[in-house]
Amino acid sequence: MARAVAMVLVFTGHLGASWFPQLEPLLTAIYTFHMPLFFLLSGLFFKPTVNLLNLIIKRAKTLLIPYYLFSVFALVSPIVKLLRPSLYESAGKSADSNPLSAIIAIVFAQGNAGLWLLWSLFVAIPCLWLTVRVVRSNKLVLAAVLLVYLIIDFFLKGSSAAAMLPFQLGKIFEATAYVGFGYLIAQACDIRKWDRLDFSHKLGAFLVFTVAFLILEHFSAAQPVATGAMLATLALFTTFFGMAMAIAW
Repeated sequence: MARAVAMVLVFTGHLGASWFPQLEPLLTAIYTFHMPLFFLLSGLFFKPTVNLLNLIIKRAKTLLIPYYLFSVFALVSPIVKLLRPSLYESAGKSADSNPLSAIIAIVFAQGNAGLWLLWSLFVAIPCLWLTVRVVRSNKLVLAAVLLVYLIIDFFLKGSSAAAMLPFQLGKIFEATAYVGFGYLIAQACDIRKWDRLDFSHKLGAFLVFTVAFLILEHFSAAQPVATGAMLATLALFTTFFGMAMAIAW
């Protein structure tokens, strides 16, 4: 159900402020947590006891095959633009951007091209597997390492070179961190107990997470009150409360 909520948030986030300017505050709020939510939910089911090669093969089947199958649809537009630019322009669309660059970005999963989330998950899973093995499954050490990953990602976000690395390697630290936090949550508590809670308790948790998220989102995104490390810390808490709100929903 949480994944379904995340999908709806992604669809809503892609409406675009240029088409629906009145939704800009909502879209800004959604973008603070909707993609990390997918990573965290995947981490809830992460099993580091599985053989690494078997894990990679399994994830390639469930993530990379769908990526390239559905990328066929994403490739139609730049291929038409490359081969028949006049046809593209006759449809009322601009042919200014470089179609070859768009094709390369989709094929090699660069930046936000195509269904980049699938490649990000694929590279994050083995990275987390190796991280868990290195820290010998020590949860406190793992949490510290994951925070370091987020700090590294914070400094990489402003780099255009990192954004254009192939196969989502530019997002590997962010993806690994949130998948890892999902794994830690699953290890720390029995998430199945959530379904057995009374409706009033679920509603109370949802309201608490929602209020906390709205306050943090206001101060970190809508009306930033800090810069640098403080702003990054606020953004991190905003992301976590946004994910908790979506899951509690």
